[in-house]
Amino acid sequence: MVIAPDAATRHRRRWVVLPLTTEAQLASNHLAYPLAPSATNGLHQASFVMTWLPTTVHADQLQGPHGRLTPADMAAIAATVIQALDLQCSEPWQPDT
Repeated sequence: MVIAPDAATRHRRRWVVLPLTTEAQLASNHLAYPLAPSATNGLHQASFVMTWLPTTVHADQLQGPHGRLTPADMAAIAATVIQALDLQCSEPWQPDT
């Protein structure tokens, strides 16, 4: 799934993506965001977003779009990426908020 905003990709040929998998054993991994198939997201079977594995790919390697996620799913996936990559960390001298 592409997670880069349109503004960041409009003039670039490399996009940030998160891999999707249907591997059921990821159901117990709290960093694997579950997605049920729906008419809007284009999935045909239960899938998991591998939030700990963002990568960039050349736009020519992408096909689609195959569907769209809800704003709630996108927000939850973004929060899980932040957790998976420990992006909410603060410097030791900064107070916790």
